Amino acid sequence: NELVYIKMAPGCTLSGKVFWLICTLYGLWWSPWLWQLELTYTLCKLGLEPVPEEPCLFVGRGIILLVYVDDILLVFHPDYKDDALNLADAIRLHFEFRFEGEGDVFIGIKILRDRANQSIYLNNSDYIRKIVARFHQEDHYAPTPAIKAYSPYNGNASNNDIHLYQQIIGSLNYTAITTQLDITKISSHLASFMMNPDLNHFITAYQVLIYLNHT
Repeated sequence: NELVYIKMAPGCTLSGKVFWLICTLYGLWWSPWLWQLELTYTLCKLGLEPVPEEPCLFVGRGIILLVYVDDILLVFHPDYKDDALNLADAIRLHFEFRFEGEGDVFIGIKILRDRANQSIYLNNSDYIRKIVARFHQEDHYAPTPAIKAYSPYNGNASNNDIHLYQQIIGSLNYTAITTQLDITKISSHLASFMMNPDLNHFITAYQVLIYLNHT
């Protein structure tokens, strides 16, 4: 949506020349935004409406469509199956994509169906095991983390400690907002110390990781 020039790729030998970019590339900061605009325009043209509070969630009559970058999950009431399949075909006319069948995993979250009881469960255990292993807590045991008010650190944490703590809290917060609502309060409180954590903050953050691993 604006004039962009880029350096020639390795192997091009036209001296004094640059490329004029005519479509977006991965890695440019505005590419995801332009993709979202294009996708939103197309979905609205096909009869869906974005939810004002969540621009990646679209709704139609008996149909819900969720978007995460370029992953799409289409949810529909059985009475509207034909409408949903027609919508998928219409989207395919605008964008090239693969149909992966019934959604069992979406953005790393397992979707478990108990059709007998008409229930759906979301399971994030694979991601939890990955972050527990990433921060080397898989062989540890700790009591359930206490929900209490922690004090700010009076000293100054090192840059390495700050970076590590931010990685841990980021992983916890992602888990909290997807499937593990039981850690929302403690992870949110720990996040308030991300710019200067002390040992107590680290200990509790690790306790939350271990709690997730054992539950």
